[in-house]
Amino acid sequence: MPASVQHLVNTMSEAYQFLALVLFVWFACLIQSHRLFYKFRAKYPEIAQREIPRAFETYEHPEKLIYFLRPKSREVLRNDPELWWLRQQVKFLTILSVIMPPAGIVYLLRTVIS
Repeated sequence: MPASVQHLVNTMSEAYQFLALVLFVWFACLIQSHRLFYKFRAKYPEIAQREIPRAFETYEHPEKLIYFLRPKSREVLRNDPELWWLRQQVKFLTILSVIMPPAGIVYLLRTVIS
């Protein structure tokens, strides 16, 4: 097999591995954000009703995640170690979810070009 074809095969293999990693991070973020939301709603139903639109409706709404990324959620969650830890995980996974795809594309393009 020519070296250029082998290089392309290796790059595609890296691309699939990276795609699997991105999907894993997105799935982990989804799971942890749901856990955080439902535990928060169970412990603090009044605050959830007041602060999160459609908190008790069954369909998904972006505010159910965005609330936990806002500074005002710190006031409530800092006193609850379990919810605070989940919030920190969700923040970290959300940041990874945003940073990983563009960084991976840049890395893969540099690999293909070189």
